[in-house]
Amino acid sequence: VAASAVQFAPQIAPIVNELQLYQRTANWVVPKENTPYTKDQLEYFRQHPEAVEQSREEIYKVWNTLATFGDKEVLADIEAAGLERINSVNDPEVRRKLTPNHPFGCKRPLFSDLYYPMFNRGNVNLITDDIKRISESGIVTTDGVEREVDTIIYSTGFYTTSYLTALDVTGRDGLHIKDAWKDGAQAYLGMNTTGFPNLFMLYGPNTNQGCILYMLEQQVAYVMRQIKRMNTENLAWMDIRSDVMASFNEKLQNDIAKVDVWQAECGNEFYYRAPSGRLVTQWPHSMDEFMLQTSRDNTTDFDVEVIA
Repeated sequence: VAASAVQFAPQIAPIVNELQLYQRTANWVVPKENTPYTKDQLEYFRQHPEAVEQSREEIYKVWNTLATFGDKEVLADIEAAGLERINSVNDPEVRRKLTPNHPFGCKRPLFSDLYYPMFNRGNVNLITDDIKRISESGIVTTDGVEREVDTIIYSTGFYTTSYLTALDVTGRDGLHIKDAWKDGAQAYLGMNTTGFPNLFMLYGPNTNQGCILYMLEQQVAYVMRQIKRMNTENLAWMDIRSDVMASFNEKLQNDIAKVDVWQAECGNEFYYRAPSGRLVTQWPHSMDEFMLQTSRDNTTDFDVEVIA
């Protein structure tokens, strides 16, 4: 089960006659803790704006630690919270089917306060037999059972390892970026790739971590500094040096290899990894570390040409 189903299934369960949820693999769905603020809390925030900043900092610290997936104690606590929610499901067989057999973080983490309680509704059925085909009137599973349905909602995910596929980006000497990345996308700080001068990407390879809005803010600030440099120094183009990008990505992959949950067997090769096996989606360090690396002076990391 993936993020889309976790979000829409609890919303439609109360309004449909029957909800059949077809699950290929159980995943961890842990508490989201996203309850609305009360009127009293909102009034307190209005009177004490410093409390808003303090609350934000506390949330940031949690995500800054969690998203590295390197703290085994934190991961164990999260799994315990997930199991507690699973145990709230009344039917023991459904509980068994909902219990993951892989560590938290091996697949994309899921957060919801509504998903597991949904299975205590009488009109929700969890089906774990593989889907064989879709018939004229319903869904046929490998056990030969055909279940009639009115509507099918696909929650089959997307290709997270494919970057810039909607664009035909061409660099030096006619090199297409899809060819440069045939063994998996890679970039310097997720934003620059050698052979493609003046190309800056947001949410590029290996920049998925914690709060993506924060990560994007750091990337935008980085790109703006490079554009300012181009204007100040009258540069025609700038291109990340090949040795710099190679060194950066070698260390990056070595650090990724140290994150145990990303090496576990759980079918994540389709989500995190390119066909070559290279993990191309995740940033293995904290958001603070990304901010530091994107903030430093890296003028010597680029080949440049001044406008004549």
